[in-house]
Amino acid sequence: MADILKFIFEIINNTPFWVWVVLIILIKRGTSLINDSPASIGRSIIMPFIFVIWGLNTVVNKFASPNTLLSFYLVALILGFLFSYLLYMRRSFYVEDGQLIQEGSALPLVIMLTNFLVKYIFKHAVY
Repeated sequence: MADILKFIFEIINNTPFWVWVVLIILIKRGTSLINDSPASIGRSIIMPFIFVIWGLNTVVNKFASPNTLLSFYLVALILGFLFSYLLYMRRSFYVEDGQLIQEGSALPLVIMLTNFLVKYIFKHAVY
């Protein structure tokens, strides 16, 4: 038990401040999507765009053979797009007072936190 606590405290102490800020933003954004909310195409692509750029930056700058990894990254990106399409194709939208509203769901919170966790684990497992 003491080893687990030591490991948790080590993670907390060695995580940069900006990572905690990103995590808080993701949690705040994800919890706001649990309830019905206005939908904006621009705002909907911000977080995926940030994760794609972050991933590309890691592949290009941190690995010895980025050309090979970029082809795998592209395949994973396409598969991720198809998977997200399947997850979101049944999402409901409606118009209220002239504004497009998306039905609330916990799915975006789960996806955002999973992406964050996978990125965090891979970052520390590779280095």
